[in-house]
Amino acid sequence: MSTGWLLIDYQNLHFSAGDVFEPHGTPPEDYLVHPDRFAAQVEVEWQNKFAQPLEIRRVDVFRGLPDPRKEGALNGHVSRQNRLWTSGRVNVYTRALRYPRDWPNSRAEEKGIDVLLALSFFRAVLVKKSDYVARHGPRACA
Repeated sequence: MSTGWLLIDYQNLHFSAGDVFEPHGTPPEDYLVHPDRFAAQVEVEWQNKFAQPLEIRRVDVFRGLPDPRKEGALNGHVSRQNRLWTSGRVNVYTRALRYPRDWPNSRAEEKGIDVLLALSFFRAVLVKKSDYVARHGPRACA
């Protein structure tokens, strides 16, 4: 059986799922993607497409974390999700959101998540603990 390591930029996956599965205009807080269930679906789709089983042994999720002083309720919500999602194969990595000077008129932004994910992706390829390493995104397999 082939093994896999899946890396997820949660914000991108979350919004992509909303674009595909939710009616236009649905608030993002009304739908979520559970990383472990997403990985299980990837395993099923792999089996269907390639006619061979795949066991995803590790799922690394990367996401921004709101500042508890500025967005206390949202920070609590995200922190609870992270605790619920963390399991034997799921790890969640966060970076503090960056708040512009005119916040809340301008939205807080994820900064450094892409770099953290890219470094983790290359580390995963180099340590060779899985047959396949994939990240959520176009042309995303190694």
